[in-house]
Amino acid sequence: MHRDLRAGKSLWRQGATGRVPTVIMKGLLKSFIVTKEGAEVILHFHCIGEIVGLPYERCHTVAVTDAVLRDTETIPLALLSLTERRLADLERRAILNATCPVAERIADMLLDIADRSGSALVPVSQEELAHSVGSTLHTVNRAFNYWSKLGVLRLVKTNHTVRTGAPFRFPEVLDADALRGAARVCINTDQPGAYVQVPRRVF
Repeated sequence: MHRDLRAGKSLWRQGATGRVPTVIMKGLLKSFIVTKEGAEVILHFHCIGEIVGLPYERCHTVAVTDAVLRDTETIPLALLSLTERRLADLERRAILNATCPVAERIADMLLDIADRSGSALVPVSQEELAHSVGSTLHTVNRAFNYWSKLGVLRLVKTNHTVRTGAPFRFPEVLDADALRGAARVCINTDQPGAYVQVPRRVF
């Protein structure tokens, strides 16, 4: 059975049980938990063809964009494939966090979502990206400004608004290869406007 889920609407709330494996036919969803302090911790962004609502999940699942979903309980092969992809993604994220500067982690997250969703426009806020890569809103904002000046990324105004009432500006990747190269230039957060080439750390 197909059903629509509007952007911003919840598919499941944190702690809810009785979930049914659901395939994403269109759109982008995110899973997250809210801590006792009220902080949002993003666990994963889900794109077309992926499955949400696995029995062990107890997190919030919300539509980032308008989505079309299909409920199904007969998807053992798809579940196996999804498990493999999730484990591979966790391993890759761990390697990135251990070996790469924050700018590369931000760029990798952008390019990964763009690739899986099939859209160069990534409808994810700077705050969400910061939480996902273990960085700060300030650092993500400076990275976006730098990449915008280089012409490898642009910020697109949307109908969504932040708490101040200003419109969200979602990133759109203009040149994936150039963004990967630009991300190797680290942002020096101690000196405003300073960008330095920093070699990758190794184990």
